[in-house]
Amino acid sequence: MAGECNTAIFLSHSAMQHLRKVITWGIDYEGSTRSAALIRIGLAFLIWSRFGYVMLPLHDLHVGDMLFKVLFWTASLFMAVGFMTQGACLVTAISVGVIYFYYGHFEGDSLYTAHHIYLLFIATVFISLTPSHRSYSLDRWVTLKRRTRIGQTPPQEKGNLFGLRLLALQVAAIYIWGALNKANPVFLSGERLQHYIYYYYPGIDFSQYAGFEFLCLIAACITCALEGILGVGLFFNRLLRWLIPLGIA
Repeated sequence: MAGECNTAIFLSHSAMQHLRKVITWGIDYEGSTRSAALIRIGLAFLIWSRFGYVMLPLHDLHVGDMLFKVLFWTASLFMAVGFMTQGACLVTAISVGVIYFYYGHFEGDSLYTAHHIYLLFIATVFISLTPSHRSYSLDRWVTLKRRTRIGQTPPQEKGNLFGLRLLALQVAAIYIWGALNKANPVFLSGERLQHYIYYYYPGIDFSQYAGFEFLCLIAACITCALEGILGVGLFFNRLLRWLIPLGIA
């Protein structure tokens, strides 16, 4: 009986230690806000590149659509330059969410139901949870001017970056599920890569080149394995210098 109690106490203590590590890694994670600010700016440009044309307030004359598009552009512009930053990020996220959920799924426009649009939405939600206004922003510039005028020291570019941890988990999920989705005979045989090559480079009979099908097979297997490794390995600091260039490549 005493042995069972000791085992239970040990397991409970071990579980609490792991829980504290998770909380320290995630919820209590603090660091420089510069990376969060760069992601914020990059997301704004990605959102513009995807929705910039369709969200121009020239294509619809309905009052509701016009107001929504003006709100979208105002919020995303404020997000990019870092003015009222966290609120602007949240409103931009809601705007992208409206496009994905309302125009895409509710109204049935398949152009807006793709997974990458959802990822833009959720990434913007996560970045709104970070104090990205403390770096590369008009908010910081205004704060610096005010503090300089009254003789105070400038604020540190640091803060709680739990939102970046959520983004990291999202990236890991993309890689892991991408690897699992590719783990099928059609992809691993290289046939899917051949399809992509013929689609993007029409007019060329690649099969006439010796080893083409074999190279596609090898590339497919490497792609699947690499995505699985990236989904887990990016959480190990020792592997980052190797995995980040491979992921970009």
